[in-house]
Amino acid sequence: MMMIKVCFIISGFSYSGAEIVLYRYLEKNKIIDPYFVILYNKPSVINKFIEVYGLEKIHSLNINHSKNLLRFVPWIDINKVKNKVNNIINFINPDIIYCNNTMESMLMSKYISESQIASIAHIHDMKDSIKSIIRRIVTQNRLHQYDKVITVSDATKRQWNEENIEVIYNGLDNSYFKNDNYVKYSSAIKNVGFIGTISKRKGIDIILNKVDTIIDMGLNIHIAYSNIEDDDLYRIILKLKKEYGEKIKLYRDLDSKEIINFYDFIDLLIVPSRQDPLPTVILESSARKTIVLASEVDGIPEMVRNKILLMKKDDFINKLKYICNMNKNNLQILSQEQHVFCKSKFINKTKREKVNNLIINLLK
Repeated sequence: MMMIKVCFIISGFSYSGAEIVLYRYLEKNKIIDPYFVILYNKPSVINKFIEVYGLEKIHSLNINHSKNLLRFVPWIDINKVKNKVNNIINFINPDIIYCNNTMESMLMSKYISESQIASIAHIHDMKDSIKSIIRRIVTQNRLHQYDKVITVSDATKRQWNEENIEVIYNGLDNSYFKNDNYVKYSSAIKNVGFIGTISKRKGIDIILNKVDTIIDMGLNIHIAYSNIEDDDLYRIILKLKKEYGEKIKLYRDLDSKEIINFYDFIDLLIVPSRQDPLPTVILESSARKTIVLASEVDGIPEMVRNKILLMKKDDFINKLKYICNMNKNNLQILSQEQHVFCKSKFINKTKREKVNNLIINLLK
């Protein structure tokens, strides 16, 4: 089959969730010839893409990022992108333009509206998670300019309420999943973990506010993170670490193998998000047969087989105590149920085939 040249549009803010999901989609993809346009000037992200995909595949617009511009007058950057990207797109000469996330879809919308090239917008964000009302409205009003819009969960689709939107779940390769016969729990829960951005959106403060109770339960707390969005919360973490010593362990910038080891070591992953369309950490933890206790918000209920593992903010400790008091047989049942559920619903091969078919159909 002839390779399809796809130009992926990347914001360049960070190399995290949406970028990792994209890597998994492309890793064993035999029909996509990928090129990348990175909008904002962040050398660490640009260098990461060069490291992963090669220098010849990467182009950068080198736009300087201003939070206030994007919040209050996003059309300034929309016009900058349109003016700067034209020559690069002409040089790449792609069969299709694929905006990899919500921000990129907004920023490329004016160019897309005037282009004859087939286009896809991939929405990874809940609409309510966008704090700027102006950005939210501009994004909503411009999604119809794309030939196809993809999103990651039914919850996200309902919020954006776009007629041309299709839900395609993210997934993991089979190799990420523990063997079906593997038994995770031979004793009580001892180590609980959090993995994600240090922010209120991800709900790390819900754990921090109950650290004394968690440690009094005889549990150790493990916090893995890369990005820090809230410096005040980070200072609280460091203060608690100093107070409780080895009862709290911190891990920064873990690579992919270290993340797998993290899931394998802990007994329970806590996902206390206030907003989350489809957190990859739930899939990864479930694949490793590590039980997840997660907020009952947005797309998370679509990912969790047993409602025992869903919590509201106010009943976090009650749910934590309930699970920690389970005997090993019940823990094993929860672990196995969630593992089988994710393996049936969130497989990368299925996601790859669906997106590939969508691209092929757009080009017919």
